[in-house]
Amino acid sequence: MFPTADKTWAAATAHFQQYANDRDEELTTETAGYQRANHAQTKSNTGTLGDITSQLANLAARDESRNTEFRALQAELAANKAEYAVTKAMFTAYKEGNKASGNNGGGSSKNRRRNNGSGDDNTSNNNNEPTKYCWTHGLCFHSGAQCKFRSTKHQPDATATDKRGGSQAGF
Repeated sequence: MFPTADKTWAAATAHFQQYANDRDEELTTETAGYQRANHAQTKSNTGTLGDITSQLANLAARDESRNTEFRALQAELAANKAEYAVTKAMFTAYKEGNKASGNNGGGSSKNRRRNNGSGDDNTSNNNNEPTKYCWTHGLCFHSGAQCKFRSTKHQPDATATDKRGGSQAGF
């Protein structure tokens, strides 16, 4: 095969033009002699070179289209990575802020106080603790009706006193 430096559009076109020219110089009964007359062919179609050139141009256009699409996907990936880094930094700052305020940022929920002794499981003495119940997540900061990430059997009207088979997290 050709070295990488020689793999250009101009080199490919020149190669196939030479091939088409060589093919046009086929044997005839006059030039081949009597013994090769059964191999004689008519002159090739003059459109063959145009067909090859057209096919090469189509391949080059397709490759350029794919390269453009690939570059667009690379740019989108870079943007997503940057957005992810910003979101991760915000989450880390939020988590550190919760640790500083005495909330463990989502660690073990069994060590948190859940009610104020009034018998109502949906209230708390501490504003940093969950006060609502969600069938999917248990005690949390949203109700089942407000849940944005519901499981497949989610019950939006479940409460802390009537869990309906929902999550026990936080109890």
